[in-house]
Amino acid sequence: MEETEQTARQKRIEKLKAELIKQQDIAEEAQKKISQTMLKLAKEERAFVIPSELTKAKTRMLGPMDDIFFNKMGEGKEAIGEVISTVLGIPITVRELVPQYTLSGIGNRGVRLDTFAAVLPEFLVTVELGADCYLGKKGAMIDIEVQKEDKDDHEYRVYYNGASIVVNNTPRGTKKFADIQRAVVIYISAFDVFGEGEMYYEIGKFSKKSMTPRRSPVTEIYINTENEDRSDPRMSRIADLMKVFKDPERYDFDEFPEFSRRKKELKETEKGVLELSSELQQFVDEENEKASKDTGKLIFYLMKKGRVDDAEKAIEDKYYRLKLLTEFRNGVLGAN
Repeated sequence: MEETEQTARQKRIEKLKAELIKQQDIAEEAQKKISQTMLKLAKEERAFVIPSELTKAKTRMLGPMDDIFFNKMGEGKEAIGEVISTVLGIPITVRELVPQYTLSGIGNRGVRLDTFAAVLPEFLVTVELGADCYLGKKGAMIDIEVQKEDKDDHEYRVYYNGASIVVNNTPRGTKKFADIQRAVVIYISAFDVFGEGEMYYEIGKFSKKSMTPRRSPVTEIYINTENEDRSDPRMSRIADLMKVFKDPERYDFDEFPEFSRRKKELKETEKGVLELSSELQQFVDEENEKASKDTGKLIFYLMKKGRVDDAEKAIEDKYYRLKLLTEFRNGVLGAN
């Protein structure tokens, strides 16, 4: 009898413990959601900055080839869907769209996919493709980047972005290599990356001797606004799209209604201009703050090295200061 009571008592204790753990889990989950909400609100509050009139004027000069502008363009599924569909030459469905998408990368090098920035825009899109498409039935993750300046190793950047997408988005437990995530990197530049006079380059793997195409989970597509290709209907359509990308004032509502609508909204409506100007102002403020901190470090460095004349000139002469700051940030100032 005593043993039965003890067993019952033990069961009640175990039950209470289980209930306690359950309530703790509920409390932790609730706290986690509250923290996430507070963080999101704080982020949104920080993200909106009242822009100056000068910033608003500069905003109206921007277009899709500018990082900040394309970042905001990327918030529209329909607009980005038109870009992807035009480039790939197939109808697609955008399942998810994330501007400025950050990946952990491979090893110690992180990646920021921002279809909208030379720095590493981006954003992530899952597309639904036809059975005969070379990307496969399950679709692919698409990274769109825009690049105005030729100041990067573009091929290595595209390769690394694609590899990072595959590694980060292949489901855990995938057993067959044939089932790993497929990716497409669309790199839109204001210049011809390869200098061969083409508008469109699709980079793939080939056997060196026979030049036989080989399979790869990553497709690299380079398009530029410098050259034009009208060799077939698909290239002609891409060429028309590049004109809308290149010219900040150009729209094409007949061929690209969603892309043109989103572009016009950001450039010509009060809401769009304010939204874009706020982001530009925040970027300018952050750059100014960074420059101010770096200037202090620069002056300290010059004084420490006994270069008093350079320190005084850097304080008085803006352009000389920018020159020394560039050298200082690149680690070559000591060579002077």
